[in-house]
Amino acid sequence: RRQRQMCIRDRWCYRDPHTFPFSGLCAIDGSCTDPDKKLLSRAGAAVAVPTAKSTDDICILSGMLYATIPYADVDSQVAEILAIALVLDNGLCPIVVLSDCLNVVTDIHLGKAICCDYSHPYFDHWIEVWRKLEDHGAVTHGRLVTSLFDVRKTAAHETWETAKSRGTPHRDWQLNRWADKGAKWAAAAQDVTDATTVRVNGVLA
Repeated sequence: RRQRQMCIRDRWCYRDPHTFPFSGLCAIDGSCTDPDKKLLSRAGAAVAVPTAKSTDDICILSGMLYATIPYADVDSQVAEILAIALVLDNGLCPIVVLSDCLNVVTDIHLGKAICCDYSHPYFDHWIEVWRKLEDHGAVTHGRLVTSLFDVRKTAAHETWETAKSRGTPHRDWQLNRWADKGAKWAAAAQDVTDATTVRVNGVLA
């Protein structure tokens, strides 16, 4: 299998660009326009950072980066992995990342050997993430140093009442909603041309 280098084609900032580089808490998300038609789907990733004055009960967005993913075979999990790379490119440890993708949270805590094994469906994307983690000094013996960089599961696509009943802080819930919005903005920013649609439909015919 050919390894693809993880890259970002376009990147934008919402709210205060001086938020970055950042340390501390953030939320990430990945999104794709059409999960059922991967050849036509376009994906985006985002990282949302709260202000220093935010609390568990009140979340004020300081800044959000959202970026497009220039791959033809994308899905939301690839986008979520790229969101971690986006954090590492624009953050300084210690960092705590909130993610609503259980697979990504599980994989990164299993360690580099599991993520980067050629049998892993996203090994090529994980290789780049683990390189960035090592550059930050957040890896020891192939495992995350969670005091420097941690990824934690947060509620996904729930109403505030449901999330609250599960013990989710309002700050975490609101940050995840911001990141979800940014990832969708980035995915939607990539128009699929008529020529691409004709070509893909021809392949599928």
